[in-house]
Amino acid sequence: MVRLGSSDASSSVGPYDEKPHSDFNLTGLGRGGQQVTKAREVYAKALETLVELASLQTAFMILDEVIRATNRRVNAIEHVIIPRLENTIKFIISELDEMDREEFYRYELLSYYTWVQ
Repeated sequence: MVRLGSSDASSSVGPYDEKPHSDFNLTGLGRGGQQVTKAREVYAKALETLVELASLQTAFMILDEVIRATNRRVNAIEHVIIPRLENTIKFIISELDEMDREEFYRYELLSYYTWVQ
């Protein structure tokens, strides 16, 4: 449709084409179906990424707890179990040495009595 009027800021009067007025063109919804589809795809991708991120965060939290438990066990082994075993080994060695000395003394005593007779 051709109308007579001003079409720009210079206010010159002349014929210009007037496009039919549409409320959807002004609101950006002229291609609403495509916009909604694109928005839905972006939202779905964002949701998948968010779920993956939450899954990784949970895995990291579980891994962190397992590492802490392992560190506690290592510390218990280093500071409690190993010293106890070392003390037990020292005790056994001292007892074996004591038994060896007693056996040696008995052997010497027996050989002295057999030599005297």
